[in-house]
Amino acid sequence: MMIKSFESERFAGLKDKKVSFDEGINIVFGPNEAGKSTLVEAIYATLVKQVKLKSNNKQDKTFKKRFMPYPHGDFINGKIYIDIEDKRYGIEKYWGSKTSLQLELPDGQIICDDAKALASISEITRFAEGTFDNILFAKQQHIKEAIKTILEDSDTTETLSSILRKVVMELDGVPIEKLKKKIEDTCQEYLKRWDIENQSPENNRGIHNPYKTDVGEILKAYYEKEEIRQDIKKVESLEEERSDIAKKLTAEELEIEKLEKRIEDMSKIEGEVLKRGMIEPKKQVLENKLQTLKEISTEWPKEEIRIEQYNSDIEQIQNEITTLEEEQKIAKAFEQKLALEMLIKKIEEKQERKNELQQKLDELPLVKQEDITELEENKAELDRIKTTMEAGKIIGSVINVKDQDHDLWVTTDLGERERLIKNSTFKANGYVRVELGELLELELKTGEQDFTTLREKYVDLQKLNNNKLSKLQVDSLLDAKLNFKSISNLQQEMKLLDSQIKELLGDETIEGLKEQRQSYESLKAPREMNVIEEEKKNLHDKEIDLKIKKQSTDAKLKKWISDYEETDKLLDEMIDVKVALKSIVNQLDKLAKLPEEFESAEAFNKVLTELRQALKEKSMLCNDLKESLIEIGKDMPEYSSEELISIFKEKESRFKKALKKGKSLLKIREAFYKNLEEVDSESFVPLTKLFSEYLSELTLGQYKSGKIDDQFNIEIINKNDSDMPIHLLSMGTHDSVALALRLSVVAFLYRDQSGVLVLDDCLIDMDEERRNAAVQLIKRFSTKHQVIFTTCSKETAELLDGHIINM
Repeated sequence: MMIKSFESERFAGLKDKKVSFDEGINIVFGPNEAGKSTLVEAIYATLVKQVKLKSNNKQDKTFKKRFMPYPHGDFINGKIYIDIEDKRYGIEKYWGSKTSLQLELPDGQIICDDAKALASISEITRFAEGTFDNILFAKQQHIKEAIKTILEDSDTTETLSSILRKVVMELDGVPIEKLKKKIEDTCQEYLKRWDIENQSPENNRGIHNPYKTDVGEILKAYYEKEEIRQDIKKVESLEEERSDIAKKLTAEELEIEKLEKRIEDMSKIEGEVLKRGMIEPKKQVLENKLQTLKEISTEWPKEEIRIEQYNSDIEQIQNEITTLEEEQKIAKAFEQKLALEMLIKKIEEKQERKNELQQKLDELPLVKQEDITELEENKAELDRIKTTMEAGKIIGSVINVKDQDHDLWVTTDLGERERLIKNSTFKANGYVRVELGELLELELKTGEQDFTTLREKYVDLQKLNNNKLSKLQVDSLLDAKLNFKSISNLQQEMKLLDSQIKELLGDETIEGLKEQRQSYESLKAPREMNVIEEEKKNLHDKEIDLKIKKQSTDAKLKKWISDYEETDKLLDEMIDVKVALKSIVNQLDKLAKLPEEFESAEAFNKVLTELRQALKEKSMLCNDLKESLIEIGKDMPEYSSEELISIFKEKESRFKKALKKGKSLLKIREAFYKNLEEVDSESFVPLTKLFSEYLSELTLGQYKSGKIDDQFNIEIINKNDSDMPIHLLSMGTHDSVALALRLSVVAFLYRDQSGVLVLDDCLIDMDEERRNAAVQLIKRFSTKHQVIFTTCSKETAELLDGHIINM
């Protein structure tokens, strides 16, 4: 990092100041109180100081007091350009009534958001505020004080490299042991009895079983939050219950108001309605009687006319019924004609069928039962002879016939005689007869049977059987049986037809039936009997209905005559009823009218009683509800649910912040110990070596780094290898140690990168030789790093031979 320029409109004593810086050594030169330190402070503040100053922060108060213009200035500012790895960044800050932070990026983009700008600045400048304050911009006196602090620490137990490590961290504003203790104490303060992994109290001891002592900030905030949550649930339940009761009470009180108003209105006319209730039934009786008399007066002559009409209608219906009965007789005769025709037709159809069967019977050959029996016996005997003949098995073969003058013949079983030739074969079951002219007659048989006789009997019986079949005009026993069956069936059906014809005729003959049919020849088809009967039934029903109506009308007229004798007396009674009715109407007109919603005074009184009872019950209910509200009010806490929810949000926010801080503390502790492990003695070997080289160079080879004894004293070894405690060193040698330490630490921090270092006049107390050596060391240091050196000594400025910035 290299500073290229700085400018300020106002910063303490600086006004409209603009300064450019070169690489290498930049010498800020001027007398005391010329503003050299103020310029360095302004550059430092522009690089690392927050723009928003806190009124309760001691450092911020000091900053305002030292640099804010007095008495009327209301702002200070600074603008600086720095180069990092050939990229230029611009930082501009304003403090005071006008606060702003602006970061200009190498591509020209401007970041004005404070948080984003600060994060970016921290990233590009690499080091924390403590590093700038205690190392890069530190005064020589501060470096010597830091070394003294380390050496006076009773816990120091390590070698020089360890001491240097502590010096680096101390110079960076980080006292290690204090920081370690602070981290551990703060972790305990926040995380005690809190299970960070399960995000719950240790041993799951929640709000229902809380720890009473040794409670960390997180758990304390958790208990407070959960306690408020419980209060919210309780209050919400009570408030909901109170709200429900209040709504119900309001509704009931509104109903009571309506009831009281209605009861009040109805009570005003209650007495007159009661009187009306006593009078109105009498009025109703008279009105009903008058209506009845009017109806009788109107209906009496009509009923007399109806009686005459009923008699006329009944007579007409009776005549129509007589006509229908005549039509029924004709319909019955026509039905008899149809039935007779149907009977004759059936008899003729059966006779015709009988003739057809007789014709078929005449066409079939006559086969009797005895014929079937004879044929069956013949077949049985033929089958028996054939079975006997076929009881064995004979196979013959003609090998040679030497006598050529005679033929060789064979007869087998029941077969015919056949001629045999050489090499021919024959088969037989029970009998073989071989003949060779008159030379040879040979019979072979399988048993003792007389096969010749059997064969002759078989042939004779077969001829006899064939003659029988021929006579019967059939080809086989089966055909004979079929003919016999057909003849039997035809005869049976003819017999059945004779029985049916006889049954249909009864005592009549077919000729007699035809004569009867002739007598109905002139009859024409009438309406269907069921239609006539339905019409006749309807007429009978009408007749009965008319007779019932006539009977009812007769009874009505007899009663009227019994009650009133005649219509004139009926009119007199109507006049008497009207007079009495008018008197009652006059009484009712003087009373309050019954509201339209009620049909009667009884209904009015019933509703009024019910309303009074409802009012009583609702009044009791309201009293109970009010008592419930009082009881709930006693249980209500100091705060409402809305207030508790607001408190809960605050407590929850506090809990989340505490939890977040606890997690952050764990990360800090983890990072702290990790860094301590990483920043071990081996890591500082190069720093120790560099410090030793610088120290030897600054003291012209008289001193180099030594060791730390058991009393924790840094021992500097002189050129004679003699140890010398650091507190015995001269002021100039002490400054050389401090400068060597600071240059080696800065070089160690920047490593391979270039950076900036601000030195106040650290050469004042050195003798000429050591000052020259220091100047050469600073010049060599500036070949890689930018050095800003403040001094009021012209001689020192000339020795350094750098870019002069006059103040």
